[in-house]
Parts: sequence; structure tokens; C-alpha cells
Amino acid sequence: MSSKIDLIRREYEVRFGNSKSLGRQAYHALIGGTSNNARLSSEISLSIKSAKASSLTTADGHLLTDFWQGHFVNILGHNPSFIKDELMSSFDSGLCLQLGLPHQIEHDCALTLKDLIGVEAVRFFLTGAQATQAAISIGLNYSRRFLVAKAQGGWHGANPWSLQGVKYPHGIHYAGTDFGGAPSGIEASTILYEFNNCDNLEVLFHTHGNNLGVLIVEPVLGNCGMIPATREFLNCCRDLASEYGVILIFDEIVTGFRVAPTTMGRHIYKIEPDIVVVGKIIGGGMPLSAIGGRSELFNEGIWKRMLSPMSDGGTFSGHPLTLQVANRFLTFLRDNAVDIYPEITRRARRLQRETYEIYSSCGIEVDIPLLRNLDGIDFPIASLRLISDLSRYVPSNPISHWDKESVLHNFRDSTLRMCFILNGILPWQGIGCVVATHSDEDIDNHLIATRAVVNQLDGVLD
Repeated sequence: MSSKIDLIRREYEVRFGNSKSLGRQAYHALIGGTSNNARLSSEISLSIKSAKASSLTTADGHLLTDFWQGHFVNILGHNPSFIKDELMSSFDSGLCLQLGLPHQIEHDCALTLKDLIGVEAVRFFLTGAQATQAAISIGLNYSRRFLVAKAQGGWHGANPWSLQGVKYPHGIHYAGTDFGGAPSGIEASTILYEFNNCDNLEVLFHTHGNNLGVLIVEPVLGNCGMIPATREFLNCCRDLASEYGVILIFDEIVTGFRVAPTTMGRHIYKIEPDIVVVGKIIGGGMPLSAIGGRSELFNEGIWKRMLSPMSDGGTFSGHPLTLQVANRFLTFLRDNAVDIYPEITRRARRLQRETYEIYSSCGIEVDIPLLRNLDGIDFPIASLRLISDLSRYVPSNPISHWDKESVLHNFRDSTLRMCFILNGILPWQGIGCVVATHSDEDIDNHLIATRAVVNQLDGVLD
């Protein structure tokens, strides 16, 4: 078994030698060799020279079909031509670099976004972590309470209230803070609930409701393998939050504009949170996130209770170049939705189902959580769980995704990923994200690569 994996690693080092060399050089200038730890591992070095549509060209000259797409940002693929044209137009306009003052582009983009997501007002930020932190701060300030409830396995960016119960490095029965450097006492202000468990949520509200200020939830639990919320659960969230005076936040950084030119809460679930957070897709490839909700909530939660610095977007917020691109991109998604979203859904559904069939036909125990969702909700991002111990595996428990005793998540994100790259595919967690520029041939190639990887790892995955 180990000799087969050693051969795969040696082949990777030979074929991606330039990437490995560039990776070693990066360690001399970049902390850890990268600006984001998710982009690099000790085993896989990958340096990209260029990107277009669904493809990447590596520093080694290899062409990869990309199913990660810029951390799920690029719903129209890499570098759409109309966005490049918009960038050039911005440079020619004389309003492109940071201004630091209000401008018409900011107002226009805010109008476009608020109309699409159905809110009264929005504020722009640069990252999802900034936006979720601001949303939580406003919610706590408005409610005048101190507790935040987040899902077990939920991730809302690197803000203090998101650092507990994420990947469970110490085991899924340990509920402490996952990361070093968290503020002292933060665990006391964050409580965890079980995703898609109404009974558990009702007990939590009954126990902590008078001190609970914010309930934050993702319509699709991304960090645990893309698990859609049931309609029953999100309605339970809305009802309990309203009953106890808790601010309900939908974190739609990943889900917003993913299945329609609006939020999933609005399009699929028909539920209105108090605050919604969007990001990734909305910038058209530029760094942008936003919060939206009722004007009254923001006026009370920010201005009347003196929270302004905690909710500011920062020096580079409202960047004219970013917002001009975003406004054009959002308008394009709105005007072309009928041509974009149905094809993404069709191809993603095929990739997910046939991937499961390939592993199953070879007698390999896997789970694709998305395919088990009770409401039949389609979503174009999917993750694979390689099950190592079926007797210990609990599919109904979302955080089984990180259970080292029953799921090979480290193997999936290292050796399995390496095998896919050797076969011309850059996946995310064994499958990945389907976007508009992925063709039927791209899906074919992903499935062909899956069969090849299963054959390569014959005897390792048994």
C-alpha cells in the first residue's frame, strides 16, 4: 500500500517539479509559503501560470480542469471577457483606484444588490470574515445580548465567533476552540447547535434564549461537505428567533447567487433573515462581500448604539474598480439567469451521481452528503467522504465529515487530490464546484479521471 502511494508521490514530483521549486522559493518570502493555508499542503505544490474559463495552466505547462474555481468565486469561470472589458473601461474612466470617498458607482452597485437580494440597505466589505463579524456585532448590539449560536461544523470566516466547532482536530466529541490565538473567553460567548435538528435547537433556545443575541446559519453547511438545510429546520430557525427576539443571520457567502441571481434563503426556502451576508460570487472575481437587511436594524445596531468602527468596511471598502465590476457582473447574472443556472444544475447533478456510482461499483464505501438531502435540493458544489470504518460512521451527523475514526479526510485532500491532478483535474474534496464554463466534456473528463484514480488506488481504498 505505502509503496503504491510512494510511486504516486514521486510521479507528482517529477511532473510538477517547477511548481515544487516555486513552492520552496515562496517559503523564503511568504509566511508558510502562501497567503491562505487552504491553497497549499506539505505534499502538494501547485503554481498557476494562467487561467481561462474552466482551465488552469500550471507553471509546469500542464492544463488542469478546475473544479475549485477560486475558492468557489468564479461562477462564470476564470476571467470572463466582459469583465476584462469592464476593468479596462474603469481604468480609462479616471475612477478606478481607491478613492476613500462616496461615489456614484458605490450607490449604483448597492441599488443593484439590494434589489436582487430583497433588502432595504447594504454595506460593502472586502472579505466574508469581515462581513460576518460585522453582522454578528450588529446583531449583538441590537439585541443587547452576548451569546452567539452557530452550527457544529459551521464556518463563518476567521472571526472570533467562528473558531469553535469547525474541523474538530481533537475529535468530534471535543467542543472546544479549534484554533490557537482565539480571544480569551470567546468559548463562553459561543454555543453550538446541531444542524438540521429542530429538537436540539428548541432546547438551546429554551435554555439560553434570554441571553442569546444572534443565531447564524448557512443554508448549506459548507464546511461539513455541503449539506443543505431542510426547509423544516430553517423555518424552525426563523420561528424561534422571532419568538425570543434573536437576530437571525443567514451566511450566504457560498450559497448566494449560486443557484439563482439572489440568495438561497429567498429563492429556495422563501425565508427572510434579519441580516444576510453575501460574498465570493458577487465581486465577479474581485474582493467583495456585503451585509444586507432592514434599515431600522442597522440604524439602531450601528449608529444609535455607537458600533460604527466594528461595522465599517475598512480602508479599501467601496473600491470603485471592484464595485464597477461587481455591478456589471450582478447585472449579467440577472439578465442571463435562464441560460446560466439550469445548465450548471444539470451538469453538477450528473457529476455528483455518476461519481457515487463509480466508487460504489468498485466496492468502495463513500458518501456524498448532498445526495442524501431530504428535500431534494440541488447544489452545484459537492464533497466526497471516503469511509474507513462503516461501523463507526454516522451519516446523519454532519460533523462525521471530520471524524478521524471513520472518514479518510486527510487522505482525500492529499493523496486522492494528487491523483486527480495527475489525471488533469483539480477537485475540491474529491469532487468540487461546477460553474457555467464547465462543458459536458469537462464533466466527462472528471468522471474519466475518477475511474483512473480508483484504479490507481486499487488496494489502497479497499
